[in-house]
Amino acid sequence: MLVAMMFTFSTSSVVNATANDDTNKHQTKVETFVPDNPEQFIKEHGWEKPTPDAKLVEVTRVVEVTNYNEENNYIDANPALVGNAIRNVKSKSIGQLCGSTVRARTSGTGNVDGVLSLIQSTSVSNTFSATVGIEKSIVSAAVGFDVSKTMTKTTSYAVNTKGKNYQIVAYDDYQGKSFDVYDIFGFKVGSGTALEQVGFCYAAYEI
Repeated sequence: MLVAMMFTFSTSSVVNATANDDTNKHQTKVETFVPDNPEQFIKEHGWEKPTPDAKLVEVTRVVEVTNYNEENNYIDANPALVGNAIRNVKSKSIGQLCGSTVRARTSGTGNVDGVLSLIQSTSVSNTFSATVGIEKSIVSAAVGFDVSKTMTKTTSYAVNTKGKNYQIVAYDDYQGKSFDVYDIFGFKVGSGTALEQVGFCYAAYEI
């Protein structure tokens, strides 16, 4: 159900800021943009406006990016024992996606400087789906992350309301990977998608 409600998006203006950690294996990527068609963007993502007349001012994605080779052509995991194998793991076909479930929200005009902040802890999780039965441990080994992992993360976002009434809504941000499922005879029998929760999509509405 989650996968069906995820969509990639186009932007009209984008600002990127990247901060490397000490190992240079992880990056925090911040991307702020204004959708070309805000109403269509909201509809495509399965979001619900805070009020009928609310205006989507901007969307900001804050994600943690891991630098490693995300293309994997063959992950076997001994199909003679587990029944099925996963091959053709790809990230480019799905990419990064905003979810539709609200993880946190806040409303108001902000502090004395007009800055409204959203800082809340929330439970999030990775997920996967497949057209045929496959053990989650096999999928996890193939895609490089625990597809059943649940964790607690803290939202952190602020917007200058300029004295107007705003609402900030936080949604999941996922990194998606597609894969194919093969049987013990080497025939493709299905496909699937794995989603790793890598951060949050923040929607700033003027209400």
